[in-house]
Amino acid sequence: MLPGCQPPERLQGSVLNSYTYNIALETNSGTCRSHRQMRQVERRAIHDRRQTLPHRGRNMKILHRVSARVRVKSAQKPVDIYHFPTDASSSDSVSPADSDVSMMSAMCRSAATRRPRVAYTQQEEDNVMEGVERFGRCWTQILQSYVFHPTRTAMDLKEKYRRLMVGHSHLHSVSS
Repeated sequence: MLPGCQPPERLQGSVLNSYTYNIALETNSGTCRSHRQMRQVERRAIHDRRQTLPHRGRNMKILHRVSARVRVKSAQKPVDIYHFPTDASSSDSVSPADSDVSMMSAMCRSAATRRPRVAYTQQEEDNVMEGVERFGRCWTQILQSYVFHPTRTAMDLKEKYRRLMVGHSHLHSVSS
């Protein structure tokens, strides 16, 4: 019995998933013309999609080649990071925007962007201290109970409290 032309209850208990269904369509000698054409169209579409989509493996190879070139260039010319020449020649100029080094730095830069730093106000610092007195170190509860800048996270409050305590203990040790 052909699985494509029969309802599932007539398949005599054969459970087909997409993989076994496609195998049955391709290997069964009784497959009708419309199902053969359907499989050919599907196969062609999969092939075309593979040709047009970039391959992850290919991108990793390109990235590896670019990073290898960067390592080779840096190995060829050691640079003292504290040396700033006053008269720069054309050979020491900045590389053009389309160079391998620029591509690599642009790829790395776009992968991880930092959020802008927002300084704590005195009110926010007071809220952190008061929240710790009231809730202990339940940072999420403090964040939800007091007014903070919208970009603040519970971990931001934890770090701020730690820095406030370090500064506070430093002031007590200096004054004693």
